Amino acid sequence: MLKGRVLSAVLVLMISLAAPSYAQDADMSAILKRLEKLEQENKRLNNEVSSLKVAVQEAQQKAAQPTEAAAATKIKPVVTTKVPIDMYGYVKGDVVYNDSAADTLAMNAPRENTNKDNDEFNFTANETRIGFNLGGLDVPGGGKFLAKIETDFWNGEESTAANTPQLRLRQGYVQFEQTKWDLLLGQTWDFISPLNPSTLNFGIAWRAGNIGDRHPQLTFTKKNTKLLGGEVTTKFGLIDSNDDSQERRGFPIVGAYTSLKRKVLGKTTTLGIGGMYGQAEVTAISSDVPIWAGTVTFETLLTNKLSLKGEGFVGQRLNQFRGGSSIGIAHNKSVRSTGGWFQFAYQATEKLQTNIGAGIDDVLTDRQAADSTDLWGKNVTYFLNLKYRILKNVVLGIEYQGFNTLYQDGVKGDLNRIQSSVIYEF
Repeated sequence: MLKGRVLSAVLVLMISLAAPSYAQDADMSAILKRLEKLEQENKRLNNEVSSLKVAVQEAQQKAAQPTEAAAATKIKPVVTTKVPIDMYGYVKGDVVYNDSAADTLAMNAPRENTNKDNDEFNFTANETRIGFNLGGLDVPGGGKFLAKIETDFWNGEESTAANTPQLRLRQGYVQFEQTKWDLLLGQTWDFISPLNPSTLNFGIAWRAGNIGDRHPQLTFTKKNTKLLGGEVTTKFGLIDSNDDSQERRGFPIVGAYTSLKRKVLGKTTTLGIGGMYGQAEVTAISSDVPIWAGTVTFETLLTNKLSLKGEGFVGQRLNQFRGGSSIGIAHNKSVRSTGGWFQFAYQATEKLQTNIGAGIDDVLTDRQAADSTDLWGKNVTYFLNLKYRILKNVVLGIEYQGFNTLYQDGVKGDLNRIQSSVIYEF
């Protein structure tokens, strides 16, 4: 408005100064009327501009707000939690053929004349696995809390009903993590023997050279220690074997494990040594028997495509740790055993991997002939498998595994096992 009036005044002044003398007698009223008309037109234009600005602002605000239809189609999360969760696992379908009848895990061969040559064929999806990593809860002053829940459908040694396998806990623990150390409470893998062969067989050479399962434990880990040109990790812990005779002793098993990871001839190599000790109460003799083990582990990269790993052990009463047959006590004494396993893994291409290995569980305890069917003297396994990744998340596998078992009374058993698998990872 002010600009319009100033402009009108300037125009009047200019006309007055520029007009020749004869124009002084002109009709000044006509000029003033025209200027008034121009001023009214200017006001109208200003009002229209203001109205347009308001309309544009309202349109922008309306566009920024979702419509009811859009809000109704917005995807909502299935699960809302207070912590970040990473879900993982796989669905695994297996087809298994045995040339002699054996348990599903088949970690020893049937005795001669006992299910010998009685072949069997079965399907299973019990190894299907679901896991959740819960993590990232920072603690004031440093460190953070992590947790894990992992399940499958084996329900112990075997599911009791083939068509209705039951869910069971594989791992479940809470972990407090610092830069230099960790503290873990719950159920996870036995830290004294951390490696496993890469078999399609769910039994991973248990009782055939590979000891170590998952047990409740309290574990302290000291990590990132520099020594001998490499990195040293040390674990100390208390283990519950889930065996009544050990729990009745009133004290858990004590264990320790140390590993050194460093370059050897330019290739990454890890060496480890571990051990544990505890006792079990034998009610029959009102006495205690020892539970102990010593382990050595190794893992090395031989070439860019070929790797080698394995473990060795010696100990007593290791039945709860998948060693020394399924018998832990004989003649009221702990069963003694020794053994180990190794595996070569060759990554031929990004999609194709092959694994070949063997293991042995050698029981040192002698038993009477009447008891020999419960305890073997030696159990040997050997395996070869191929795994091919047809898609990013889908793996096809085929495996041959053999078992030769020598029982305490001299009777032998042989088993040939062929397994094929389809694994859908997520």
